[in-house]
Amino acid sequence: MKVFFRRAALYLFALWSFFPLYWLLNTSFKTSKDALARPPTFIFKPIMKNYIEVIKNNENGFLFDLNQVEDIVKKDNSVKVIIPVHYGGEAVEIEFLWDLADRYGLFILEDAAHALEAKSNNIKVGNTNYAAAFSFYANKNITTAGEGGALSTNNKQFAQKVKKLSLHGITKDGWNRFKNNGKWEYDITALGYKYNLTDSAAAFGIWQMQYVNEWQKRRQELVAQYHKGLKGIGGILLPNICDGHANHLYIIQLLIEKWSITRNQFIEEMSKREVGLAVHYKPIHMLSYYMQQYGF
Repeated sequence: MKVFFRRAALYLFALWSFFPLYWLLNTSFKTSKDALARPPTFIFKPIMKNYIEVIKNNENGFLFDLNQVEDIVKKDNSVKVIIPVHYGGEAVEIEFLWDLADRYGLFILEDAAHALEAKSNNIKVGNTNYAAAFSFYANKNITTAGEGGALSTNNKQFAQKVKKLSLHGITKDGWNRFKNNGKWEYDITALGYKYNLTDSAAAFGIWQMQYVNEWQKRRQELVAQYHKGLKGIGGILLPNICDGHANHLYIIQLLIEKWSITRNQFIEEMSKREVGLAVHYKPIHMLSYYMQQYGF
């Protein structure tokens, strides 16, 4: 998989799950409020429990309010990690966060699940001295047979740690232990997990990579078609598709005061017309578990 991402990062690891990465951050930073994330996100990041402080979206879209992020890290030295989401395929202004990280000693773990082929100020998402986590789930721009993802970084020390933890903390994988002229001897030098991607899933993803440019072009054509067909409707706001957008999701916003039905009724009516819609995502503080557990 390094062949495809060579222009974006020095190290890339195909992984089955990213839970251990959040575990790694949990065990690395032990103060009461370590990570900043945005509330409309998928359920994975709050596994960090007390380590999350939610950040509102900016007024013009669904990305981090970078000014709020800066205000918080200036005032609160317990913050150690920022988890920006490149939402829908639109990249966060990542150089701004890198600058904050340099000034305040922070770590940036980019949620790039929606951002395969995205760019931020002409910098490819994934080309980072910190880390970026991509998703190859079934509904992403490419998939590794339904599950899996990849972590990219230019940080050799971090890359070596992730690689070791991905396979029990073992010093040598099965291929190297049992291949011809291989040596079976191995050691466990850290308490790791088992979250390496299977060879069959990786093969599925490698096969899809030859189509990335073709599929990206088709996504751009569909976005242009949506824009043309929807621009005259006064009851919706269309997304701003900027240069470098990965075109993973086409997000519209309902101006609900202009409709005689609710958002959920709108989704139901569109479903009757065989147009599938979904809400991406319900804010964390509106989910039952987190309301009950943390009093949101």
